[in-house]
Amino acid sequence: MTFVQDEADPISPVSIDHHVDEVWADKRGGTLREIYNFIDYHFEREGRYCRARMYLDDPSSVTVYGPFSARDSLSLVDDHQLEADVLGYLGRRFGDVKRL
Repeated sequence: MTFVQDEADPISPVSIDHHVDEVWADKRGGTLREIYNFIDYHFEREGRYCRARMYLDDPSSVTVYGPFSARDSLSLVDDHQLEADVLGYLGRRFGDVKRL
């Protein structure tokens, strides 16, 4: 598929990570209680940061966190353009975009 300028994404992730978190009842390799299989999308612009997480058991839904003042910060900032651009990117790919 070829995009014309008007259809281009306003932002792209700087990285995408696939993780699996396992919660064991006792020791690793014992009784597996829970497993979380997810993909994190990382967006940055001018030092500000947003993250979005999609769990692979519900691939049509994604949750957005931020924008934060920096990647290693939990300090929320008002950056309406970054937020709008991230939501635009994700809205083209997911049927359900949630905010936290």
